[in-house]
Amino acid sequence: MTEFVIDLGDDHTIEFTSYKGDDRAGAIVTHKTPAGLLCESAIPFRGHAWVAEFKSGLPNDSWELVTDNPVTLSPSLACRACGDHGFITGGKWVKA
Repeated sequence: MTEFVIDLGDDHTIEFTSYKGDDRAGAIVTHKTPAGLLCESAIPFRGHAWVAEFKSGLPNDSWELVTDNPVTLSPSLACRACGDHGFITGGKWVKA
């Protein structure tokens, strides 16, 4: 189940998700690829049940939701599909 979509600017949005009754278990970040196509990244938040679904052995299996208003996440986000890379801080997308 998802909540509302937040516009982060620079063609990026974030939508919080819940998982098995766990509010704000993670988020979906939607962005454009260099070719202008839509791409999505699912990110689970540390300390929430959704993280178990994402165990990949990679350094960033989960992210910390530092604040939800304005949205700030840590560490940066790097899309495995298209290579988009940046930070969500103070409710804005900041290209890395």
